[in-house]
Amino acid sequence: MPEPEETNPIPLTADEPAAAAPEAESLASSGELPAAAAGPDAAIELRGLVKRYGKRTAVDGLDLTVRKGDIFGFVGPNGAGKTSTIRIITGLLKPSAGEVRV
Repeated sequence: MPEPEETNPIPLTADEPAAAAPEAESLASSGELPAAAAGPDAAIELRGLVKRYGKRTAVDGLDLTVRKGDIFGFVGPNGAGKTSTIRIITGLLKPSAGEVRV
């Protein structure tokens, strides 16, 4: 059986976070969304999503857009808020603040 091809030629470690694309950084800092990501093309839209459990903040101001037809991976370390975010998107959990549109 042939060896599987490596899909990520740049290995990342926990000490080395992935760099965001420059346009993503400028959009995040300006608060603007690209036209293709907003509106009817969006299957999931999160704006300023926050989830707190008592004094602990699990999700802190998450902005996320997944367009219809996109395949999206949700990866992060333990305690990063992945499960809380998915539970909020599916309606199993209420956010402390922010907007969710599915």
